[in-house]
Amino acid sequence: MAIATNARRVTAVNRAAIVKRGHMASVSPAAIGMATLTLAMLDASAVWAQSAPAQAAQATSIEEVVVTGTRIVREGFEAPTPMTVVGVEEIQANAPATISDYVNQLPSFGYGQTTHSTGNGGVSGGSKGTSTLNLRGLGANRTLVLLDGVRVAATNLDNSVDTTGFPDSLISRVDVVTGGASAAYGSDALSGVVNFVLNKEFVGLKGAVQGGVTGYGDDRSWKASMTGGTAFGNGRGHLILFGEAGVVDGVGPKEGGIINREWARSGYQIMNNPLYGTTAGLSTSVPRLVAGPQTAPSNASPGGIIVSGPLKGIYFGPGGVPAQFNYGSLVVDPQMRGGMWQYTDTGTVGNLDDNVAKQNLFSRLSYEIADGINVYLLASYGKAHDIHSGNRKGDFGNDIIKADNAFIPATVAAQMAALKLTTITLGTMNGDLPPHLIDNVREQYRYVAGANGRFEAFDTMWSWDAYFQSGIARTAIDYRTEIAQTFRDGIDAVRNANGTIVCRTSLSAPNNGCVPYNLFGQGVNSAAAIDYVVGNAQLRQKMAQKVASVSANGEPFSNWSGPVSLSFGMEHRKESVDGWNDPISEVAGFASGNYNYTRGNYNVTEGFVETVIPLAKDTVWAKVLDLNAAVRFTGYSTSGYVTTWKIGATYNPIDDIRLRATRSRDIRAPGLDDLYSRGTNSTSAFFDALRNVSTPLVISSTTGNPNLKPEEADTLGLGIVLQPRFFPGFNASFDYYDIDIGNAIGAVGSQSVIDRCYLLNQPEYCPNITRDPATQNITRIRSTPFNLVSLKTRGYDIEVGYTTPLSAIADSLSGNLGLRAFITHVSYLKSTDGINPVVNTVGAGGPQHWRYLFTASYNADPVSFTITHRGIGSGNYNNAYIECTSGCPVSTANNLTINTNYVPGAFYTDLSMTYKAMHKDPDGSDVDVFLTIQNLMGKDPPQVAPAATAGGNNYINAPTDGNRYDTLGRVFRLGVRFSM
Repeated sequence: MAIATNARRVTAVNRAAIVKRGHMASVSPAAIGMATLTLAMLDASAVWAQSAPAQAAQATSIEEVVVTGTRIVREGFEAPTPMTVVGVEEIQANAPATISDYVNQLPSFGYGQTTHSTGNGGVSGGSKGTSTLNLRGLGANRTLVLLDGVRVAATNLDNSVDTTGFPDSLISRVDVVTGGASAAYGSDALSGVVNFVLNKEFVGLKGAVQGGVTGYGDDRSWKASMTGGTAFGNGRGHLILFGEAGVVDGVGPKEGGIINREWARSGYQIMNNPLYGTTAGLSTSVPRLVAGPQTAPSNASPGGIIVSGPLKGIYFGPGGVPAQFNYGSLVVDPQMRGGMWQYTDTGTVGNLDDNVAKQNLFSRLSYEIADGINVYLLASYGKAHDIHSGNRKGDFGNDIIKADNAFIPATVAAQMAALKLTTITLGTMNGDLPPHLIDNVREQYRYVAGANGRFEAFDTMWSWDAYFQSGIARTAIDYRTEIAQTFRDGIDAVRNANGTIVCRTSLSAPNNGCVPYNLFGQGVNSAAAIDYVVGNAQLRQKMAQKVASVSANGEPFSNWSGPVSLSFGMEHRKESVDGWNDPISEVAGFASGNYNYTRGNYNVTEGFVETVIPLAKDTVWAKVLDLNAAVRFTGYSTSGYVTTWKIGATYNPIDDIRLRATRSRDIRAPGLDDLYSRGTNSTSAFFDALRNVSTPLVISSTTGNPNLKPEEADTLGLGIVLQPRFFPGFNASFDYYDIDIGNAIGAVGSQSVIDRCYLLNQPEYCPNITRDPATQNITRIRSTPFNLVSLKTRGYDIEVGYTTPLSAIADSLSGNLGLRAFITHVSYLKSTDGINPVVNTVGAGGPQHWRYLFTASYNADPVSFTITHRGIGSGNYNNAYIECTSGCPVSTANNLTINTNYVPGAFYTDLSMTYKAMHKDPDGSDVDVFLTIQNLMGKDPPQVAPAATAGGNNYINAPTDGNRYDTLGRVFRLGVRFSM
């Protein structure tokens, strides 16, 4: 029997290594070279996934496992929607820190979040340390995540799901539906579905312990789990228990705040070119932006620097000693290149110092109360505690100090007096203040009560399933940061009548408790002064989801080509969020953070019908022709009714070839964050386009919009699957996809709110700007999401797999060989916020055009090996940029010129090895010892500017892209697995 790609019978022996179907693209020369290299590595490892006829013939125990991309399960049916299946052996061979770390390597995924994927120089919203999945790079909130076919409650306010709480050792496979699936599965399946399938029949005891460390001796980690399963009641009942604990230490910042990586010390950034301009001595024929190393802030230093006036360039070092600053060769505030760049490059680059501890518990109890009727109860609990440091408070040239400040060094005070200066303006990174410390605790509770069974109707057997689920996610955030008012009071220090240094406010209120704070230098402040200006921003939030669902499927009748399958069901879901924040945050009183709790809820009621209709079977012109159609009617309490649908077909002209096509309308309804968020307030300066001046510090926030409508996507998929009978064990597929999302939900930044109101004549943004009636200064900017964004992407996926016993090649050879290749090509990606289109842009969040993953595995008991090659192609910071070094065209707002627009690709090799120390027999145990080495060659990430635009705060992130490249270097993991 040829191996089906979407739905197939597989043996119990091989079900962990189910091959699946793929989708992919024409291949670049680099990808072809990589494929050739992979095919040459026949001495690599652990059997992974495609079950072949030769393997199936060896099975001694047969269990039917059917994998489909729809809710209909029917013998012989192969769904038109492309799907990838990753088996448990493949995951175990890589020994990832979390399952989503491995799944995120699949090229069809964009850049989901992992523990080390993103910098955290800014304020965490409680999601640091989570692991999310992001199909097609369209956002984790557009990927529906299921656990054993059941929707999982979101753990983050943006509606994304943290998968670190899933019971890893009970997952038998991961099914990835890489296409629109809202009609079959519900809202949020706009870019696809990821279903983690559990082994609910496990009997025995198994456990695993593993530890890891990088080649630098940091980011130490350990994880241990234990799973037990037993049957009772003469086989009618079944109980499964799972427990897990683990810690990841992270990569802490070293001297100067820089992590222990040489590549992190380059200062590679994008800055404005001071040689560009229209005035004398400048030229518009040079690039407007320049990317390069040794770039750092020019208007702030650890101990403070005077940023304007006749004393500009005096900085204050240890003990407050003044000295003259060396600005370097290129200077355009707030950035410079060269000079004392290392002195001001004090960001905690990369912020990889996440310390994450997690504990997970899972239990499932089932019982067959009558023939064909099972009831079950499921309960799980997960806790993750994440601690990481951010950056110190940065005041980039905005601290105005009066001449009578008592902390001004005497020599500078004398110069001010001679020059008759009443104030100086200081920029400082507040080296005496501690880095911001973010402490997140997330807890997840999940309870499911359900029943399923079979019954006879219309002379055929039907199956049914019903369940009620309650999911709760609690987040507690404590953020150590500065209190804006106490900081302002503390730095305004003077001498009282007795010559004692006090706060100016203490002159009129001597008992107000204010402690003076010295801005001039490092090591000049007492613990009392620091404690006075620092406080603790807090947020406590609870998200809850309740779901009631019932569904059934069967084959009510047959037509000329076979049985017609039918699946239908209803579901009601309620989502809610509530919480509280501290009183200082409520009035935006912190220098950063200022959490606002979110409160709101909505209900969803939906029903669906899906069918598979065979149109031809075993005819002259068609081996198989099936039609698949689905429709779902969904009613939201907030945005009304929406209809989603799908129609698709599979056509086998012969056994060796399958053609498939699908067309669908998919949705993502606005989530709790989109609708009700009260935002996280921040304070920054902006350009006031109405008055043509820079603003003082302004409070800005992004809040929800209860009037949002669902996003709608039109998705097209076309594919071909090859399973040649003359080449047993070989599978290949090519799938083209086209996703067009209209009414996508997005918000514009605070500066864009101002520009759209006053420059672009969009009056709907003007109410989001608040001004002081007396001064007309902007005091607050509110950004609100709208259905204004358009997202379009298209490309193709290629998957090739081959698995065979080597004895089929030569009798003298032993063991099994497996080769698998995934390639995704994003040929087009365009987003627009209603004004500015962004096409195929890497720097603005778009993926590189090429992503690939090649695996070669070799298994010859008791040893197995796996070599994995993974990589991405190159791209641009922004396709709208014009790259030039001289003779440049005039730079415009939409088409900036830049000296290099190139973002390099990357290629990594991983190695894993497993040794079976004990072989399982009817009365024995199985013990595996495994070693994995990620980034075997220890390759550093390329030097890439962390932001695609110039800016003074870019220095806080690593000079690379932690979403795309390995930033840890070589990583070792050693562990033991046992089962009995």
